[in-house]
Amino acid sequence: MLRVSNLKIEKLNGKTLVENLSFVLNEGDRIAVIGEEGNGKSSLLKILAGEKVDDYLSFEGEIENKGERIGYLKQFLNKEEEKLSI
Repeated sequence: MLRVSNLKIEKLNGKTLVENLSFVLNEGDRIAVIGEEGNGKSSLLKILAGEKVDDYLSFEGEIENKGERIGYLKQFLNKEEEKLSI
């Protein structure tokens, strides 16, 4: 189970991307994250996957992961990652 409560994501310049986001994902659930460009979709996924974001974002709220493994495919790969095969 993945539970997110009252998540707020802000850029360091003060722009709020996500505010008061709460949801629970149980085993077998699937979700889609949709929205206009620049509204925090990738930022949300990075935070949930544990990616480093503190150099350009701040976030607060509660994220509770009860043993779920989260996979995240980046939008852009670095040169070394581009050489890898699936």
